[in-house]
Amino acid sequence: MTALTAWQTYGTYTTGCRFQSNGELTIIGSMNNQPFHGSYPHATTVEPMHTNWIRRDLQNELKRGWRPLSDPPTGITTEPDAVIIQRRQPGARGASLILVHQGVDFQRPSIEGVQLEYFRQDRDGTLTPLPEAAWADWDHHGRLLLANRDGTIAIHERRKETWTPTWSEDLNPLEPAPGPAPDWAKTW
Repeated sequence: MTALTAWQTYGTYTTGCRFQSNGELTIIGSMNNQPFHGSYPHATTVEPMHTNWIRRDLQNELKRGWRPLSDPPTGITTEPDAVIIQRRQPGARGASLILVHQGVDFQRPSIEGVQLEYFRQDRDGTLTPLPEAAWADWDHHGRLLLANRDGTIAIHERRKETWTPTWSEDLNPLEPAPGPAPDWAKTW
């Protein structure tokens, strides 16, 4: 693999970069202001790395519109230090997704040791655990998107007061197929 530019970071688990529409780049957790390889043709800003690991774990959800909840809804049991966030279904349909970050445990199956639980709360308050979900969110149409622990991805839609899977794909049989970068990806 060839990089156009690269900055040295404090490790794999920094909180990444943000590109702006004008080409400006914000790098979080870089050890230097200048890249150690290549160059970047637009302005760059380096911000310090956050050591709030729960914030790091949930940063993408918070960028996509998830909001903190101070108390768990009735029916959700949490660890004392758990962080609970919620995202309302787009389109004012009244449902919500609730994510509970229960901490980190590398002895249990998870992504990077993070122990997450997802719940769907319907407009009438009914709470449904989503134990199969390794990741869940709404798309802009209000459909429930799931990446499941068994290696499948799925879309669920509410039809006649019932959540119904309307599409799914098993990703387990897929094999990586690395190849050379296309010409358009070799220059800025």
